Amino acid sequence: MVVMIPKSNLNIVKGSLKRYSKDADSTKSVTRCFCENCGTPLYSELELYPSLYAVKSGVWDQDPKLEPGSAVWTSSAPE
Repeated sequence: MVVMIPKSNLNIVKGSLKRYSKDADSTKSVTRCFCENCGTPLYSELELYPSLYAVKSGVWDQDPKLEPGSAVWTSSAPE
């Protein structure tokens, strides 16, 4: 699960990132960003949405009280 946020709303305040890029099913690139120290996945940079980050929902310091807004890949989901 991810939260899509504008790139201008994300600040890394400590540590450094490790990045891995590949082409997604859409043939657009996806860059996944991890904590370089512990390997925790933090967010993804999506060529398809250049002004947004897809932030992993488990990285918040406090509960942001977010509600799901959409579901993707449902056509291939198990019943």
